[in-house]
Amino acid sequence: MPNAPFDPARPYSAPALQRRRLPAWLPYLASPLLAVAAWQGLAPAALSPSGLAEALLALAGGAGLYSALAHTGGQALAGLWLGLLGGGALGVAAGLSQAGRWLLLGPLKVLNSVPLLAFLPLLLGWAGAPGARWAMALAAALPISAALARALRGTHPELLEAGHTLRLNRWQQAWHIRLPAAVPALLRALRRAWLQVWLVLLALALHGSEGGVGALLGQPGAQGALLALLLYTALAGAGSLALHGLQGWAQRRGWA
Repeated sequence: MPNAPFDPARPYSAPALQRRRLPAWLPYLASPLLAVAAWQGLAPAALSPSGLAEALLALAGGAGLYSALAHTGGQALAGLWLGLLGGGALGVAAGLSQAGRWLLLGPLKVLNSVPLLAFLPLLLGWAGAPGARWAMALAAALPISAALARALRGTHPELLEAGHTLRLNRWQQAWHIRLPAAVPALLRALRRAWLQVWLVLLALALHGSEGGVGALLGQPGAQGALLALLLYTALAGAGSLALHGLQGWAQRRGWA
């Protein structure tokens, strides 16, 4: 095929180079991989990633690690569930009723302003071992109740006006308008509540009251403590990612 005649008025453009596009997730791995490489080079052998991996594989050879993970994860889920029930009930009462607002909104604001770990010695001294579960439930209930009450009292006026137009009574408005509009705030509060439950679990492990993965903290040397902290971080991060996925699924369904 003959070449096209040269036209001086048309600018010359070289053939576009075909560039291979990298996967979108690849740049996010650069910083973690560099951090792990620096950790491997600077840390002692027992505390390096390879040393911790060997210790973790040794623990995985028996049933003790799996029972410890199940115990700690079960405690976290139980605390989140109790906090969701209690915090949800308090948030609904403070957000939908005037009496609940007068009685509960002030104490909820005060409790949310107090550092969470300040309640832990009080609950452990008052209730003993069951106080640990109540501390986790309280850690989950506080952000859930505050976020739910705020969302229920801040429903968009246009939605409420639509409910008045449809002649919905107070409870129908609460069920069909206010509660669905508060779902996004509830899902965001669930992630914060989950992380606060793990903060309490870590404090209980340092106190010696956790009994699951926290038992590794009692082993001699720093390797067991570092391994326990990494397992806590992994479990908390996995649950947070699961809740983030739940929030995205609810958004795709139009529920959040």
